[in-house]
Amino acid sequence: MTLILETGAGVQNANAYVTTAYIDNYLSNRNRSTENSWDTATSAQKEAAAINATQYLDNRFGSRFLGVKAVAFNGRSAEGIVEFAGLPVADETIVIGATTYTFKSSLSTLTSVNEVLIGADAAAMATNLVAAIGATDTTLHSSNVQANQDITAAINATTVDLTAAQEGESGNDITLSTAATNVTVTGMINGVDYGSQNLQWPRTGVKDSRGLTVVGLPRNLKWAVCEYAIRAHNAQLFQDPTTDASGRTVTFEKIGPIETRFTEGSTIENLIRPYPAADYLLKSYLKPAGSYR
Repeated sequence: MTLILETGAGVQNANAYVTTAYIDNYLSNRNRSTENSWDTATSAQKEAAAINATQYLDNRFGSRFLGVKAVAFNGRSAEGIVEFAGLPVADETIVIGATTYTFKSSLSTLTSVNEVLIGADAAAMATNLVAAIGATDTTLHSSNVQANQDITAAINATTVDLTAAQEGESGNDITLSTAATNVTVTGMINGVDYGSQNLQWPRTGVKDSRGLTVVGLPRNLKWAVCEYAIRAHNAQLFQDPTTDASGRTVTFEKIGPIETRFTEGSTIENLIRPYPAADYLLKSYLKPAGSYR
């Protein structure tokens, strides 16, 4: 996964609070560059550690952070393009959403296919395809064509601009493909779901220990991610507990040659491993333990 940085402005698809260069600098300033073999990690491994550390921080403390997420986004529909450089060949096809359109020199009476009349030139092809997508003119497409439920279309000279009917990332998955002669497609992209920023920070309504309003990403938050990241490089931060068949946690205590097995009903919170060097950095931004509202 590619690291997408949260800049403090509220980046919708962000997955990390710091870059690997920031972590490198943090460790170098503390003479800890070789800790947990960080200095020999690849760029991909460092990015994964930064992303995992950010996810861990958000998942562990998200319900306890003061304030609320700062940024909300409007949804956006995915967009694609069909461009005609000339005329397609009869019986070639183009797939748009759930519909396959067949280019024809003349329209038949068949009801099993969605036919698009091949026009006189590229501009006419754009017009005819838009008519078929909207099911607006049976002189340009077969009479059985139904309006495309996945896409709306508009003419732009020899190009057809496509827009997903619904806002959201799912529009990026709408099929847009062809091997037709003189036809080029650019797949559906840029669909965005409605909602708030991806990560827990930045937030509004947060003051630090001095009573000052926190803007963007506080330094201690980024430092905490650095601390979690160097640990995430070598191990999972959330460790799966050992459990018995009933799902209760199992612990072992060894005294000399004797090992005793204990079964407990510990809660998940009690099983989370503490990382004091990182955890303490977040203290100013958290509600008291046990408070989740």
